[in-house]
Amino acid sequence: MAIGDSAYKVYSQGQRRGEIDAVPRNKYSFTVSLNYIDSPTPLSLVRIANVQIPTYVYRSQTLNAYNAKKTVLTGIDYTPITITAYDTKDAVFEKFLKDYTAHYVDGPLNNDDYNAFLNNPKGIKTPESRNYIRSIIINRKDSKNLENVIEIYNPYITNIDSDTLDYGDSSPAIYRVTFTYEGFKILSSGQATTEAEILQAEEFASAADANDGFVEVDNFSEFEVNNEFKDIEAVDGKITSNQKQLKELPDVNETSNPDNLKRFKGKLKTGEAIRNINGVSYIVPAPIKR
Repeated sequence: MAIGDSAYKVYSQGQRRGEIDAVPRNKYSFTVSLNYIDSPTPLSLVRIANVQIPTYVYRSQTLNAYNAKKTVLTGIDYTPITITAYDTKDAVFEKFLKDYTAHYVDGPLNNDDYNAFLNNPKGIKTPESRNYIRSIIINRKDSKNLENVIEIYNPYITNIDSDTLDYGDSSPAIYRVTFTYEGFKILSSGQATTEAEILQAEEFASAADANDGFVEVDNFSEFEVNNEFKDIEAVDGKITSNQKQLKELPDVNETSNPDNLKRFKGKLKTGEAIRNINGVSYIVPAPIKR
């Protein structure tokens, strides 16, 4: 068997219907939002270029046990991540960075003019809430039912890199913001819709129902009445009119089963259908496959 044939099966490339879940996730299918104390709803970062997924490093130590090397884990370190955001003209991300700075620092970044710079207090503050940003949520969703959520806890900004302006560069201006954090989780949820489930649903939808073929009969449709009344006369003490006589319809209970079909008793086999003949349900056999 060729290597390509093996990969074809491993990554479910033979599946024609349903959601293929054995293939890698796409890098471009993600959303990012921030939960912070000044906003009742998360700040959706829809104008960003990229975001790093959290990584971590285990600390270890190699010990000597009677000349045999033994590795012992001593801790875990979370690697800082970077979000690259566009410096848009509505200044949404710029305002967020200024609010973050004002939460921790009194300084010139939030001063209105030079006099404020000279007179306002400066330096690190002691805020009531230690964490201005409570979490960063990265949501990855490549299909209808499959979802992967990465939630980063208690992130802190450690570095803000503004872009370099250049007359010879027409690319958009960006901010590069580096975060350190205290922990994170990764959770994949949902279940892919398989081809077998789709076929089962289609078979169920196409199967005949116990009510198939029945005709709703009006209790008052046994007679046809001409409602166009004209002159009413009394002849020999009896009231008569020129209305047409009532026309009797055929008996709806009369049976006619020329194909000698079996009566429906509540169960159908695959491919069978129901035919209603004068109010009686009969089973139509499944077509013969050739």
